[in-house]
Amino acid sequence: MRLLCAAVLCLLLASFPVCAEGVTSDVAMQAAVDRFASHPSLRHGSVSVCVMRLGEGDVVAGHAIDEACITASTMKTVTSATALELLGRDFTFGTQAVAIGHIDHHGTLKGDLVVRGGGDPTLGSRYFAGRGAIIDSIVASLHSHGIGRIDGRVVIDNSAIPYPPVGNCWMHDDLGYDYGAGCFGLCFADNVLQVTAGRSGSEVTDFSVTPPSMQMVIKNRIQLYDNKEDMEVSHVEAVPDYDTPALTLWGGALRSDKPLEMTFANPAPYHTFEDSLLRALHRAEIKVRNHKKEPGRDKAVPDTLLLLDFRSPALPEVLSSLLYRSDNMYTEMTLRAIAALDGKPATIKNGVARVHELWTAKGVDCTPLFMRDGSGLSRNNKASARFLCHLLRSVEADSAALGCDFAQLLPVGGVSGTLQSLLGKTPLKGRVALKSGSMSDVQCFAGYYPAENPEYAVAVLVNNFVCPRSELLSNIEKLFVELFAAE
Repeated sequence: MRLLCAAVLCLLLASFPVCAEGVTSDVAMQAAVDRFASHPSLRHGSVSVCVMRLGEGDVVAGHAIDEACITASTMKTVTSATALELLGRDFTFGTQAVAIGHIDHHGTLKGDLVVRGGGDPTLGSRYFAGRGAIIDSIVASLHSHGIGRIDGRVVIDNSAIPYPPVGNCWMHDDLGYDYGAGCFGLCFADNVLQVTAGRSGSEVTDFSVTPPSMQMVIKNRIQLYDNKEDMEVSHVEAVPDYDTPALTLWGGALRSDKPLEMTFANPAPYHTFEDSLLRALHRAEIKVRNHKKEPGRDKAVPDTLLLLDFRSPALPEVLSSLLYRSDNMYTEMTLRAIAALDGKPATIKNGVARVHELWTAKGVDCTPLFMRDGSGLSRNNKASARFLCHLLRSVEADSAALGCDFAQLLPVGGVSGTLQSLLGKTPLKGRVALKSGSMSDVQCFAGYYPAENPEYAVAVLVNNFVCPRSELLSNIEKLFVELFAAE
């Protein structure tokens, strides 16, 4: 009898998978997911959780793994992985400076200086200090070609990105903020403006913008109050006008001797670039006649000289930056680059179509993917946890062929980027690579364990929780620890 019981026990033990160090058994993983999903704070919510073993692609634990939930910024993993697969690690955004006309023996360009934007989000960026200094490069190129005068105009070709600059599913309230910056053929200084204004008595006056822009119109609708209790709106918002260009500022602020300092989306970064370039040319003593003749009208076939082909950092560096910082504009420009493959218009619609085509061809079921932009800013974006894990597994399997490990582009829990405050006081600090996503009533994560040489893909999507976000994040930390920190 004892021998029979021992045999049965051995068979039962053998039915459970052998665990890698630091990972619980599949049964214990499922129990951890069940505990998390059954928490009272999620009783009115939508929850999709999936833990997938990368090697075999089998789901080892999950809850509602095929339920499509709002993704927030975890959608950036979809756009970034697609870009790495389709554009390749050597892809760079390009911006060209072209002389249309001819250069006479006095060093005068008889024609126009044209800057053709190629959708590079890094131009003049504070995140790539010294790397996006295209204006200095244009001035240096003019000097190297002996050009000391432009007998024509400075023309900014902004046509690479079709209108409108923002997604039609974005909330109107998001458009004025820096995270709602739009997409343009010629981007500059992260497509944001620093706005400063004085507070004098009952009025807000003396507006200035950085980078400076003579063409930007500030329409003031800000009201000043003596105390917060009197304010109907206790902050300042901006409504962008992409055609004027203008920002209408409205809302409330307290009376103070200190200036108001605000950051908003730039509705026309190409105008800001033009102003900055003209100032730089003036400092360099390169005169611009700036007449209104159309380029080349005074000659049948004007000469065209490529002065500069300015390239962005390589794609993995751009993707790492946008994933670490969760930058919406960088991601949307990446989606436009995906769309522009094969010469198609660089629209959201074309970009999304390429995303579906790629992952469907790779055997990933895209039916639970509802993609309305590249960044996840739209609340109409939805995906399931299993879809995200399948995609993460596929791009990680392609690492050798791509020459880039996608997992290494993601922030690391407790260490970097938007994950610095997650898992930092747990045994998993530095061991999980994840992209976070959050907006009102939404908290999501998608990524890999371990961060180095991943063995699992994991996605946790939570919508409509009824507890403080800090409590939910604590529960998610506990879930990750129970999944992956067993000794």
